[in-house]
Amino acid sequence: QVGVPDSELITGLRSAAAKHRLQLDTVITTRFGNRFHWPTDHIGLLEPIAGILVPETAIETALQVARQRGATIHNDERVCELSLGGNRSRITTALSQYEAQRVIIATGAWSLDWFSWQVATPRALRKHLFWFPVHDSAWNRSPQSVSFYFESLFCSFYGIPGEPHEGRKIARVD
Repeated sequence: QVGVPDSELITGLRSAAAKHRLQLDTVITTRFGNRFHWPTDHIGLLEPIAGILVPETAIETALQVARQRGATIHNDERVCELSLGGNRSRITTALSQYEAQRVIIATGAWSLDWFSWQVATPRALRKHLFWFPVHDSAWNRSPQSVSFYFESLFCSFYGIPGEPHEGRKIARVD
């Protein structure tokens, strides 16, 4: 992660690393191997044991654990009504009706029913993600690959490695 030494990013990382006893190496030079170059007034912090979380794998793992702990999962059912009350909730979908003590509804930003359910309404934000082809296998996802977060005066952005057919994902942080 790269930023100005007294920035919120760098001071926050150092504070979190100290609090949680994580190793954090300072990269004072303006380059990290042949992969990254940054302005001379910035420093890099490297957490050697950090990694990336692949969303699809994480979601599937969470679903497996939920099933193992007794959850019943219904996919691809449009929720028409949600009634929260006491220690039971009622969910009416386009296919059926369910009652449960606890309910998790995972929906897309396209859902318009949030207001009628009287629960917290999510705010959908457009995120522009870009995948760039890479010709150096060091940018592919592997145990040795490096993700980055770069903070500048104008914007911040991050990059994560992908599978060889995907390339490198880069997005601006808003």
